[in-house]
Amino acid sequence: MFRQISHARAGHDRANLYTEITDKIIAEMEAGRIPWVQPWGTAAIKAPLAMPRNAFNTINAASGATGGGMSTNLYAGGVFDLGPDEALVIESRIKVAPRYIGFQLGNLWGESLEYASQITSLNGWQSHVDPDGVIRLVVAHRDPGVPNWLDTAGHAQGFLSPRWAYSEQPPQDQWPEITATKVRFDEIRAHLHPSTPTVGPDQRRREIEMRQRHVRKRYRVF
Repeated sequence: MFRQISHARAGHDRANLYTEITDKIIAEMEAGRIPWVQPWGTAAIKAPLAMPRNAFNTINAASGATGGGMSTNLYAGGVFDLGPDEALVIESRIKVAPRYIGFQLGNLWGESLEYASQITSLNGWQSHVDPDGVIRLVVAHRDPGVPNWLDTAGHAQGFLSPRWAYSEQPPQDQWPEITATKVRFDEIRAHLHPSTPTVGPDQRRREIEMRQRHVRKRYRVF
């Protein structure tokens, strides 16, 4: 009998604890903060528990504060927060060419979005580079008809995760620069390079078909 009462009391205490933690998480999110994310960078301890919205934190080298990674890699992070008719125009300026460039969208749990049938990530080879050397990406809920579209896959919010991989880390004054500007969907082209081509439905379909082939090859069984 005593054991049954003890188990019941323990279960009640755990339920209260879970409720308390859940209430705290909801309160943080309603205040515009993502409570389980520690910002990257050397000032992480003093920073609030949130990443910048529709912007990026300071690019930093791989370390314990960035969650690890190759010591020569450079990382940044942010959160997109977009309404139905909003988009994010991202400009990535690279001074020293890395071995690899990657940009990935994720949900607020840090999971990759569906990347075979939707364009939720791009690497350097897949990215269109403008004549001025800038890679301009567009995060949007629907196809804007331009290169470098990153599909939110229906998520109003999610992580922005750029990465630059070097065999030898360049001096800090030669690190990439990345910025983001929230715009209205119908104003996207005004924020892109004048030479930006149009991407039609057929070209987009071919782009996705190629992604699907790559995914099948990656996960093939030998």
